[in-house]
Amino acid sequence: MRLTRLRLVLLICALLASAAAVPAAASAAATRPAGLLNCARNLQVKPKVFTLACGDGNVGLSSLRWTSFGGASARATGIFAVNQCDPNCASGTVLRRRVTVVATRPGMFGGKRTYSRLALTGKTGRSLGRYGIDSDGPYTREPR
Repeated sequence: MRLTRLRLVLLICALLASAAAVPAAASAAATRPAGLLNCARNLQVKPKVFTLACGDGNVGLSSLRWTSFGGASARATGIFAVNQCDPNCASGTVLRRRVTVVATRPGMFGGKRTYSRLALTGKTGRSLGRYGIDSDGPYTREPR
């Protein structure tokens, strides 16, 4: 009889522990660090290269060095490259600028925790564009 009570107490303790662990696991998934959603809709953490124009690859970031990542925002410096596509994209000139990238608004998209906004600022402090996540993107340039 005593052994049966012990088993019952152990079973109750195990059930209580597992019930407490389920909300903790769900909470951990919701607060895990965000990443950037690439053109294949895979999550990238601290990418060194990141394509912004998924259709043709003519706009992107390279040489990224992240000083923060995973919290409410992420910050990096690197190179912003845009193909001018003149006279056409195949023989166009690529314009390169030093840039600071700030990723903000982490949230769920396609079941993945990702930053939903990217702001690009040039060396002089001038905005080089804002990009938002949407169904066409994952990141598309937002109107000025």
